[in-house]
Amino acid sequence: MPKAFLDSNVLIYALGQEPVKKAAAVALLDASATISVQVLGEIANVMRRKLDFTPQQAGEVIADLIDRLDVVLVGAQTVRHALELAQRHSLSHFDAQIVASALEADCEVLFSEDMQAGHVFEQRLRIVNPFLDTSPSS
Repeated sequence: MPKAFLDSNVLIYALGQEPVKKAAAVALLDASATISVQVLGEIANVMRRKLDFTPQQAGEVIADLIDRLDVVLVGAQTVRHALELAQRHSLSHFDAQIVASALEADCEVLFSEDMQAGHVFEQRLRIVNPFLDTSPSS
C-alpha cells in the first residue's frame, strides 16, 4: 500500500456508529498511516464538542493515535506551503494545511471524505475517499 495520510474526518468514523464506515476507518487505522498534530487537534475537538467524550476519554483516544500512527508536526514552512496550496487550488486553509502536511511527509495518498476524490496535488498526492463504495445501492 502506498504511504497514506489520514484526514480527521476519516478517523472520526472509527469512533462512530455507522458500521460500514467505521469498519473502513478502523481498517485504515490498522494499516501504517500518517497524521499531523492538526488532525489530532481536530479529532480532540470533535470528541469533546460533538461526541460528548470526557477529557480523560478524549486523551486516551489521542494517546492511542499517537502510539499507532506516524505523527508529523505543522511548522512555519507547512503553513506557508498551505497558503500557496489554498490559493492555487481554492482550498480552505485547514484543508490546504492537511494537504501540505501529507506532501511534506512524502505520502502518496490522502484519505479524506471532504476533498475531491481523484484530485492529485503536485503530481504525487492523490485524494481517495475510502467511503465512496460503501454506500448501499438504491
